[in-house]
Amino acid sequence: MTEQGSNTLVVYDDSIPKTELESLPEWKSAKERVTLTQLEGYSAVKVGSVYLKIADAKEQLSSGVLDRILERVLVPEGSLCVILTNTTLDQLTGVEKQLKLIGYVSVRSDQSRVYAKKDKFEVGESVKLSFSAPAAAQKSVWKVSVNDDEDDDMIDDEALLDEEDLKKPDPESLKVCGTTGKRKACKDCSCGLADELANEDAVSNGPPAKSSCGSCYLGDAFRCATCPYLGMPSFQPGEKVTLTDIMLNPDA
Repeated sequence: MTEQGSNTLVVYDDSIPKTELESLPEWKSAKERVTLTQLEGYSAVKVGSVYLKIADAKEQLSSGVLDRILERVLVPEGSLCVILTNTTLDQLTGVEKQLKLIGYVSVRSDQSRVYAKKDKFEVGESVKLSFSAPAAAQKSVWKVSVNDDEDDDMIDDEALLDEEDLKKPDPESLKVCGTTGKRKACKDCSCGLADELANEDAVSNGPPAKSSCGSCYLGDAFRCATCPYLGMPSFQPGEKVTLTDIMLNPDA
């Protein structure tokens, strides 16, 4: 038995005349020669190069012969040469495509031949991958070195702020309703915001109006024609009533 990888194997279609096979330069130098049917049980040591001589590429290559040569016959980086008897452009293109899909590399064609190679690794070979970086590399990931002689394009955060940004806001202006999320009291306000807003309105509208007759709280039947509470419902004595500018100045 020859040394693994140093042998040359010729695989041929048994329908091709023997005289045509013997005219091949590879036929004379080959250490082993098998037909396509014999290749099914081929168990010799893997070889470095295979020459495949076929007459009908479409029919004979559909049987999986290229797969078997890749998986069982060729050594890593071994070469394959497919020799076509009846050569057409469509046949060459089809063989090239099939070789690429199976897993051959460096596929090319030249007249009636298509050349390809097996990759550097064996079919089904696995390699354990390590995703952890060396300790030195991990420490240097976030390390920033600054050279005093060069501009480092670093921006001072403080330089981005102006005087308005540095002023502290009034805490009172930041008070908002927990329900509405705004400075507007909700219907059942219990946080004191409703009272605060009412006081602010009372201050902005001026002092509350006082009745001269003392009967304004009884309703419109007891109010005079110029009563500031005219048109408003009755209320209890001492109850706080807020009037709008229109109510305070009906003749305006």
